[in-house]
Amino acid sequence: MKNLRRWLWLLIVILMASNTYSVQADWEDYLIAKDRETLKDWESVLELECFLALDHAPVVLIAGSDGWIRMDGQCEDVAFQLRDRAEVWGRRLETELLTKFEIRQYYYISTPYEHMINKAIIGNEIWYVDKGYDKMWHVGYLD
Repeated sequence: MKNLRRWLWLLIVILMASNTYSVQADWEDYLIAKDRETLKDWESVLELECFLALDHAPVVLIAGSDGWIRMDGQCEDVAFQLRDRAEVWGRRLETELLTKFEIRQYYYISTPYEHMINKAIIGNEIWYVDKGYDKMWHVGYLD
């Protein structure tokens, strides 16, 4: 990690000395974007199932701007944190917001709210993952 920081500083100094450096450049966003380019889709359903079975991380609840933690809107926290843990595996696990109609279609319940889940691409297939409800299902095909 120490060598990585030294290389980054060296790169920044070199770019500052050249005419290609911009003061407005946000290097952290650039480096994160480059890391995300190396993420891969899932190889198989089994690989995704293994990841989900091994994932026992607790959900970190996020407080609102008022400082209170609401207990009825944690699906986005679950989905975003699962996405971040999949990135550690080097895999892409996007987030997806289900509409009220899609909730009725996939969960057979009516609700006035939307619901955040994850989406995985496995070959030519689209799979939805809902870690909060411990549910995974095939949605369709890419083409």
